[in-house]
Amino acid sequence: MENELINTENKPQPESKAKYADMARKFMYLFIIQLLLTVSSVLSIILAVVNLEPMIVIYFGIGAFVITILYAVILFLLGKYDYEFSLAGLFCIFAQLFTLIRLFVPDAAMNILINLIGSVFSILYLLKFANAMSSRFLPVDLTLSDSWESYRKAYIYLISITCACVVLALIPYINILAGIVSIICALTAIGFLFWMLVLLYKSSVSMKAFAAKPDEPNSDNAPVTPIEPIPIVAPENQDI
Repeated sequence: MENELINTENKPQPESKAKYADMARKFMYLFIIQLLLTVSSVLSIILAVVNLEPMIVIYFGIGAFVITILYAVILFLLGKYDYEFSLAGLFCIFAQLFTLIRLFVPDAAMNILINLIGSVFSILYLLKFANAMSSRFLPVDLTLSDSWESYRKAYIYLISITCACVVLALIPYINILAGIVSIICALTAIGFLFWMLVLLYKSSVSMKAFAAKPDEPNSDNAPVTPIEPIPIVAPENQDI
């Protein structure tokens, strides 16, 4: 009886459908904003390659920062369901802020330093966000929970390989190979943006479907049909 009570206390309480529906809406908002940020990032890379007027790049940077603030606000609102969303929102703001500051710094050495700090915050944001999403989908959709966990692990591998390439770039002869792998990593990082978009859209759809599910009867509260006792008939004494 005592073990039964302990197990009951450790059982997680089911969240209301209103919370799941709210998360589904916010995930769709994140998807839309992330789509805008992805387009902005791709355009920024193109503008940097073609070397257009610097002010155009700055305008894009300011626009991306404003959109990021909106993105972070939604993450803060999701923080009531998982505190890691709030941390992700904070890191996201710092990452975009340093990216914006970098556009106004002409010094090459300072530019590299600021870019490095912004990259650290960007990594922290993605890891926290993916971890929060994976945790939120554990009671909802195990496949999506595993997908977010796979995203997080793959991103760690990507960052580890990129850091290794930076170190190997200092070694003669190996630096050429390291440079090629670095370019591949940069292209893969762009692919991660689109992977995240797919996961965000699937997350919103899955959470919305889960919130719309009809209530299942609770086995603990279901009426119990009493079992009628089987009458036991005593054997008659037989004369031998």
